[in-house]
Amino acid sequence: MSWQKPSIFVVGAVVLSAILLQAGNGLLITLIPLRMAQGGLPTTDVGLVATGYGIGFLIGCLFATKLVRRVGHIRAFAALAAVMASGTLALHITGDLAVWILVRGATGFCLAGLTTVIESWINERTPQSSRGSVLSMYLLSTKLAMGGGPLILGYGDIMGPGFLMLISAFCSLSLVPLTLTRGPSPSLPSTQRLTVPQLYGIAPAAVVGCVAVGLTNGAVIGLTPAYAASVELSATTIALMMAGLQVGGLAFQWPLGWLSDHIDRRRVIAITATAVALTSLAISFLTDAPAMVYIALFGVWGGLSLSVYAVCLAHAADRAPRNLMVAMSSSLLLAWASGAVVGPALASYVMERIGTQGLFYYATATMTALALFVLVRTLLRTEHPGAEKEIFVSLPASSPLISHLDPRISDDMAQSTAEGLGEGEDATKTDETDAAL
Repeated sequence: MSWQKPSIFVVGAVVLSAILLQAGNGLLITLIPLRMAQGGLPTTDVGLVATGYGIGFLIGCLFATKLVRRVGHIRAFAALAAVMASGTLALHITGDLAVWILVRGATGFCLAGLTTVIESWINERTPQSSRGSVLSMYLLSTKLAMGGGPLILGYGDIMGPGFLMLISAFCSLSLVPLTLTRGPSPSLPSTQRLTVPQLYGIAPAAVVGCVAVGLTNGAVIGLTPAYAASVELSATTIALMMAGLQVGGLAFQWPLGWLSDHIDRRRVIAITATAVALTSLAISFLTDAPAMVYIALFGVWGGLSLSVYAVCLAHAADRAPRNLMVAMSSSLLLAWASGAVVGPALASYVMERIGTQGLFYYATATMTALALFVLVRTLLRTEHPGAEKEIFVSLPASSPLISHLDPRISDDMAQSTAEGLGEGEDATKTDETDAAL
């Protein structure tokens, strides 16, 4: 497939849909905890709502591809975007906790499905030779959109309907570029997965690392606005902190990736986890600090913690057979999502018991445990000095199909994965494999 002008326009339109979607998502992630905190709801309720999102996202990773297969890409995208837009508006109608958990679960499912459609489309229209640059453009634009969305929170009433209406508009507008693309809808790549025990046998540090990152990042991203509101930071400062998390993650990934290409990646995971633990501890000691101190520390925290997932992925890619790299990436996403389900509820319980600083005591403990585990694994199994490494590629935890944009994976390798795992049989085998996880 050549990189022709029509393909550029199609990929650009699909990426624009992703930008609109992630701008709304970034705003919603920050807005919901702030509304709950200002409404006087306990931190455990905020954690349960964040957990609802994690559960929905996990279910979406398992079953969104089945929905797309049944109704097609455009119909699935339209349906999911409509549900997400409507659910967002429903948050202003009622303050019932059960409804909020269900709505956040639905938005998690929808986002997993929407990004599956987007990444499937980009993969179909991007030739092998251009995947690295397209992946970089996609990652940069969506990270900036997600970080930029919350920045408008200082210009309106958090408890009013305005921001929810804006988020709903972002979701609705994301339909326009994608549905107006010309040409046939893409085929859906394989989403077969290895079982978690099999993957643990190949790269235990990567599996435990992804679970720990899900436990930590899911909690901190979901609960930071509530924490910040409890220490009486302004809405503008909170928005800048949340933006700093995303921008920091974007800035740190490539230097850490370069480092992991030159030394044992497990050492990079352990060092980064230790740095996250120390940064978390520093944040937990903050009292009446200037706003810029909070923003800077959260930028560093995001830069470190949001980068660990990609290093874990690269470590697993070094260990996994080349024909199983797609399956490996998909399973690590599930490991991450499993942690993101448990993390917010667990962290909110800690916050309720020992105070809002407990969020960062929790992050410190989780990342310290990860660092110790990886160090023990490094001592038990040393890397061969001459072992061949795959190049580092920064892949986000977005959908089961993101691995197909990995420039290390050729179309032949993806097909080999499908054949090796029995893809040629009925498509329902995929769902049976998912259920086994």
